[in-house]
Amino acid sequence: MKLNYLIEIGTEELPPSELKSLGLNFKKNMQEDLEKNHISFSEVLWYATPRRLAIEVVDIAENQQNIIEEKKGPSKKAAFDNDGNFTKAALGWAKSNQVELSDISFVETPKGEWLFLKKEIKGRPVKEIIGDISLNAFKKVHVAKAMRWGQNDFTFARPVKTLTMMLGDTLINGDIFGISSSNKIFGHRFMGEQIIELDKASHYEKILENKGFVIPCFNKRQNIILKESESIAKSLNGNIKVSDDLLDEVTSLVEWPKVLQASFEDRFLGVPKEALVSTMEKDQKYFPIYDNNHELKPNFIFVSNIDTENNKSIITGNEKVIRPRLSDAEFFFNSDRKCSLESYLSLQKDTLFQKQLGTLMDRTTRLVELSGHLNLCINGDKLLIERAALLSKCDLMTSMVFELPELQGIAGKYYAQLDNESPEVALAIAEQYSPKNNQDDVPKSKTSIALALADKFDLLTGIFGIGLQPKGTNDPYALRRAANGIIKIILANKISINLNKILTISNNTYKINLESKNLIENIFDFILTRYKSYLLDEGFTVDVINAVFAGDSYNLLDIYHKINGLTEFKSHNDIEDFFEINKRLKNIVEKNAKNINVSNKKEIVLNNEFELNLYNKINDIQMRAKVSSENNNYVDVFNNILEIKTELNIFFDNVMVMSENLNERENRLTLLKRIHVFISQFADISQLSL
Repeated sequence: MKLNYLIEIGTEELPPSELKSLGLNFKKNMQEDLEKNHISFSEVLWYATPRRLAIEVVDIAENQQNIIEEKKGPSKKAAFDNDGNFTKAALGWAKSNQVELSDISFVETPKGEWLFLKKEIKGRPVKEIIGDISLNAFKKVHVAKAMRWGQNDFTFARPVKTLTMMLGDTLINGDIFGISSSNKIFGHRFMGEQIIELDKASHYEKILENKGFVIPCFNKRQNIILKESESIAKSLNGNIKVSDDLLDEVTSLVEWPKVLQASFEDRFLGVPKEALVSTMEKDQKYFPIYDNNHELKPNFIFVSNIDTENNKSIITGNEKVIRPRLSDAEFFFNSDRKCSLESYLSLQKDTLFQKQLGTLMDRTTRLVELSGHLNLCINGDKLLIERAALLSKCDLMTSMVFELPELQGIAGKYYAQLDNESPEVALAIAEQYSPKNNQDDVPKSKTSIALALADKFDLLTGIFGIGLQPKGTNDPYALRRAANGIIKIILANKISINLNKILTISNNTYKINLESKNLIENIFDFILTRYKSYLLDEGFTVDVINAVFAGDSYNLLDIYHKINGLTEFKSHNDIEDFFEINKRLKNIVEKNAKNINVSNKKEIVLNNEFELNLYNKINDIQMRAKVSSENNNYVDVFNNILEIKTELNIFFDNVMVMSENLNERENRLTLLKRIHVFISQFADISQLSL
């Protein structure tokens, strides 16, 4: 008969930011350990509330599955001595496997006969081992920040208070952290029964809800919160925009969610909405309500952990809590507006950006210069771009950003608008840090693009220049995010930029000597590493990426078009034949490169028709490829390259490359090198996996 198994770990309040990951990790460990121990089941359910983690295994088998164990021992030759008796090697092997020699057979292999053991291992009753298995699964749960309590050496996210393990209606004995298993589980702190006796594992969720006023299922609580919040917002002719992280955190704060609506004074709507949203979401875990024009309404939603007949006092209490926080945001805003955004520029002279890289004013000066150079690639309005760069860091000096750092750029946008700056300048100030994550949009206006790229190139150049590039997972200056941003901005806006050139210009904008060796190459390699991950996520294959990366391009957009072209080229019917002829070409050129002076610019003197045909063919292909590459049509470029296959085959079949005549040899090697260099500028075809 199949039963359900339950393990619940009761704790003090678990960190809400970790609760979901703790529950999912517990489930993953449990499922893996059950499979590892050959225990069958229908499904594994996970539960997580602020004060518990639990796993319910549905329809768990009564016994482990029987398994057949097969082992190969010493060879027959090594197993017997000259008198036909078992050797010490055979006796030792049998003893280590706890079998009699009479039970051992022999198996025939290409290398002769070997001792062979095949035995059935009978599965143990699950009730004897499930406790240890589940406790081991719990101990492997990853905790971001573990703690000790009392005089104990063991650690977890929070102190463990109770342990319950039940198989069907049978209590499974065991203990963890000095806590013994019992059938007593805790209900809600303030509602329902405080202590509940669990009679059966399969009754866990139902009995907690009915008697304990606890909804143990994380996803069920979350669905209730989201559904009721959307309903309340709709009743106010509004809507909510709740991030997954905020929804997870709010779900992790309650065991019995009660969704309520409250309000604040209309006057606060004069403050930039991002400041109000940050205060509500980050500080209070509230859900702001928006109207159909995406503007804030003077209402918000919050989730209480108590359900009472009269919720008025709870609503009033939350309104009292949010009011002074919104008043603070209003005060910061009004204080900042006593002077223009540009007036904060002078304060940057006394503000350190990084002790080795100078002040914030130094950084602003570099951004103005670098963004002007970037405009040559973007073809925007240079005056607007340089104005945006000049004002870009001014909001870092304001009270609003000092108190709410996440509003950097956003506050500057509002202040620029109030100063009647160009709308494009105001937008660029807000978008200079974009994209901040994978979900964030990239800048689209030319002014925003120039400033966002300048900000990221300057940051990479400076931090790499003083040797503080990321190591391991440590990235305090968010350089990986900067590199990812550069990639996404360039590709999304189809911008052709030579990174070697722009990084050199960025380096020259620094008035100090950046001492890092191979600075430009190191930054470019760092960007390429991020680019490779991006391309893999886009579905391109490693071999195609590596083949193009082996070329000499510093242009990310150009690289992307080449990878697209090479991907299609790889699927061509003649690719295998071309791959082999290219391999031969490469081997000849590389093998003789050191021994013979083969200049790519050397005038070639050709004597026979096969040499001339190949020479004319490569000249024709080069001219057509030049036109195609200028239009980023690398599908045509690689198709053109493929055309050389026939002429190369004929050349190799009829011409002795390594002629005894030195002039002939040099001319032929020069021709082959020219072909090899031409192909290699687009990709190293030899790296393709066919």
